[in-house]
Amino acid sequence: MDAVIVKDLIKQDRLYYLDWLKVFAILMVFCFHNAHFFDFIDWCVKNKTESFGMTIFFLLIHFWSMPLFFLLAGAGTKFALEYKSKKGYIAERVKRLIVPLIIGMFLLAPPQGYLENLSKLKIQGSFIDYYPYFFSHLSSAWSLKAFGDNTYHLWFLGFLFAFSIIALPLFICLKKKIVQEFISKIASFCDRRGAIFLFAVPVLASHLALRVSFPEYSDWADFLYWFIYFIYGYILFSHIKFTQAINRHSKAALIIGIICILSIITLLSLGYSVSWFEYPSYSVQSILFMVIYSILTWSWIVFMLSTGFKLLNFSNNFLKYSSEAILPFYLLHQTIILIIGFYVVQWDTGIIEKFLFISTTSLIITVAIYDLLIRRINFIRLLFGMKPLRKPARNFSAD
Repeated sequence: MDAVIVKDLIKQDRLYYLDWLKVFAILMVFCFHNAHFFDFIDWCVKNKTESFGMTIFFLLIHFWSMPLFFLLAGAGTKFALEYKSKKGYIAERVKRLIVPLIIGMFLLAPPQGYLENLSKLKIQGSFIDYYPYFFSHLSSAWSLKAFGDNTYHLWFLGFLFAFSIIALPLFICLKKKIVQEFISKIASFCDRRGAIFLFAVPVLASHLALRVSFPEYSDWADFLYWFIYFIYGYILFSHIKFTQAINRHSKAALIIGIICILSIITLLSLGYSVSWFEYPSYSVQSILFMVIYSILTWSWIVFMLSTGFKLLNFSNNFLKYSSEAILPFYLLHQTIILIIGFYVVQWDTGIIEKFLFISTTSLIITVAIYDLLIRRINFIRLLFGMKPLRKPARNFSAD
């Protein structure tokens, strides 16, 4: 894309394609959780039979979905700090992340714990009986793994808040003139052929450093991995040449991404990747998997950013509606999916039929709760991390 066009789009008040990518990412996470009943990886509730195809579908979304989310959050932080003070930014993070996390722990996490324990035959009885049990049996261990186990999908809010606070001094430092000059040099270097793919190197280093010691989901390996993408989000939108480099490498990123996907599918078909994914080691095969993992993730993110920039830099009513709904939708979706899926997986029917029924029904119910309840009442909006509705201005003009 011509550099002049890139500069004109960057100067817009809002980069709408980032909003479109957030909507796309949340829909993929939604599909990801619907598929989780049927893959080979353990979860709260599982279908009796599991699917190789669903496992591929699950993993391919898993590889890039959360990194993309955190990268977009880092980009949002970049723009927010342009007009917010440090105190204002922290206060906004508390309202948008910590308040929904607390509310979610009382309303959304206990039903998931109940269904998980019921499905795995660890408890009996009603949800009312289980509710106090949920809080009395929360893990007291001071670890990220325990935090993830206690909060289910709500860990995302805690991680994002932690990233926002930890990275704040760094982001303030990045505003200094001397640092900006250094970033400019990096951006110019990344504009060279192939250089943008070097961003995958720190990602790979994080896997090699921590993945073997902390293999479980949302533990320290993932914390560092996603934190890198959060920082990337800030840096990539600090200089125009990063955007130019990403656009220039769109086709290469797509080709590399497809090669990595085919490699993953080949490894899966040979029965290796799930074990390397769940039980990493420093074997040659496991390190190879981490290399493919890192390159796949970064390549697809480069391709998505470039495609979004070129095709999705516009707004419409659907985008305005769905952008506001992203956080409440994320908060609600997994609990509703598990409630529906708990009963559907017991049906005597095929996996595809179950998947389509769970995903369709849970989508309708999630959107209905958001639209009919959450978005219309200011008090509930605040509990789910949304801004209050603006009161219409009064017209005092004479008749």
